[in-house]
Amino acid sequence: MSALGRVRTLLKLLLRRDAVEAELDAEMRAFYETIVDRYVERGVPEREAHRLACFKFKAPEQAKEEVRDSRAGAAIVSLARDVKYALRTFRKAPVFAAVTILTLALGIGANSTIFSIVSRFVLRSPPVGEPGTLMALHTTERGECCNAFSWPLFSDLRGQAKSFSGIAGYYELVPASIGGKGEPERVWGQAATSNFFDVAQLRMTLGRGFARDEENLPVAVLGYRLWQSRFGADPDIAGKAITLSGHPFTVIGVAPPSFRGLDLILDCQFWVPLGDIDRLLPNTSNYESRFYHWIAVVGRIKRGITRTQAAAELNVLAQRIGKAHPDTEKDGGFRFEPAGSLPPRDAKAVMMFFAALTVVALLVLCIACANVANMFLAQASGRQREMAVRLALGATRRHLLHQMLTESVLLALGGGVFGVALSLWATRGLAAFHIPAPVPLDLSVNVD
Repeated sequence: MSALGRVRTLLKLLLRRDAVEAELDAEMRAFYETIVDRYVERGVPEREAHRLACFKFKAPEQAKEEVRDSRAGAAIVSLARDVKYALRTFRKAPVFAAVTILTLALGIGANSTIFSIVSRFVLRSPPVGEPGTLMALHTTERGECCNAFSWPLFSDLRGQAKSFSGIAGYYELVPASIGGKGEPERVWGQAATSNFFDVAQLRMTLGRGFARDEENLPVAVLGYRLWQSRFGADPDIAGKAITLSGHPFTVIGVAPPSFRGLDLILDCQFWVPLGDIDRLLPNTSNYESRFYHWIAVVGRIKRGITRTQAAAELNVLAQRIGKAHPDTEKDGGFRFEPAGSLPPRDAKAVMMFFAALTVVALLVLCIACANVANMFLAQASGRQREMAVRLALGATRRHLLHQMLTESVLLALGGGVFGVALSLWATRGLAAFHIPAPVPLDLSVNVD
């Protein structure tokens, strides 16, 4: 049969089911009468011919099922019939269906929520280009990790490292009051080197990032949310002047919506050049001292360079710099990890906490599945008569199995839908919860 013929047959089965069943009944009756006529032609009495025909014809309903299964599109029609029957069964036992769906929803919702949290704070990479090659660099002292860089140490590393295509530094949090529509607003941002956005490989929503000659100029890149809330998503904001803590800055670009910094927890809303940090932070005279560690550093590993090779070069550089500056860098070293990862000193404790949460959520799901299995077993004992009647009427064991699987799948889908709904509610509640911290935190969680 051609594809068009199959489609026509399927539409006929779905839209004219009663007429198709009437045709099948007529065919069965005609077939039965044909058998009776053949027996009569052989000289068998008519009454005996009917008895022999019934014996040979066996179960008419079973024969009909075989015909139905052989038709094009029979699987879809059978599925529709099973779904309809399953819904009727649920209407007869609404408490069983509701308890089953709710039990599964609690287990699925808990796991979905916990996984969304783990994905947000552990598994997710920062929204940058090629996140696998962007590394956060730290300093170590006598093998103990981790600390930020001093400006001279950062300059030494940036000038000597060959395994990285670019190394950028930034000061993690810079407070400022910003002017615009309405009253001045307290916001937090970062001061970064001029190559920060190039190393991160960010595609700006508007404008551009810093240029090489803008290390000491009063220019700024706005965060997407600040651009929308404070400046009404002005498409012509690039080139306009804004005020940060009473100092004029020229906006040169707007960051992507998902970018709030390389740290996945901090909520930064603007970026200014690191060389111009003294406009927003007073008392910056000690920033060039080797004893003052204040710069967070990221580097982009060159293509063709492995992490092992980069680590080996950093070890050599640490020894070289330690010999050149024994008073401050003698026992120092370097360590790196993917940008956006948990802080190394806190990673182990946080991972253990999330692992415990995940195990608890999985146990809840296992308990939910065990409870649902017990409820199905209890229901099955009460449906033995129904199954026996259906078998007596000609239903095959395969059809009964399909029916049971259809009911199970529908309940599982219902539990999944309500579980995701519970997870959405839970994650929105977590996102609305604000921790009273002195710095801005981005703790938003979305269902993954």
